[in-house]
Amino acid sequence: MSDKLEGFVGGSAIHKTERAFMLSRIRPHYTVLEVGTLDGVTVAGWARYYPHATFVSVDPFRVGTGTGAGNEERWRKNAGPNQKLIVGTLEEAHQELVDLGDLFDIIFLDGDHSRDACLSDCHNAVQYGYDDGDICVHDYGRTHLPHLEGVTRAVDEFCEEAGFEVTEVSRTIAVLGRKV
Repeated sequence: MSDKLEGFVGGSAIHKTERAFMLSRIRPHYTVLEVGTLDGVTVAGWARYYPHATFVSVDPFRVGTGTGAGNEERWRKNAGPNQKLIVGTLEEAHQELVDLGDLFDIIFLDGDHSRDACLSDCHNAVQYGYDDGDICVHDYGRTHLPHLEGVTRAVDEFCEEAGFEVTEVSRTIAVLGRKV
């Protein structure tokens, strides 16, 4: 599924209610890290809505489990002045993220949907977020779809291993927070 959004090139694989849910969590001054951007339509919409927030997208632009390769050229056409792109996986982007010198208020994970890749993204994301920030994972609960079921397994394992819990679910977005 891919929604076409007016004013953008390409589509968004995130349902409109999920886009609205995420938009409601972002604040004007936030820094947001998006892992897995496809064509950049979703994050460009958020960036347009919040021009004073900062959005960083990380994507290797290659096919993974349950995800298309995305299109870097489309991402660049959709991007606004408050957006930055790092080409690579979250692990590969480590030094560039550290060099930015800021932590993220929200981290949105929607990269490779295999259990191993998603689990790695969850563990790697922790170092880039504030302790009270959100890690939001797309496609949680879709265990009936073989190409997406790894996300739910990875999130559940991550929560058990790292002391996190699913604090909220909106459609297929799981919000993870530290256990208190």
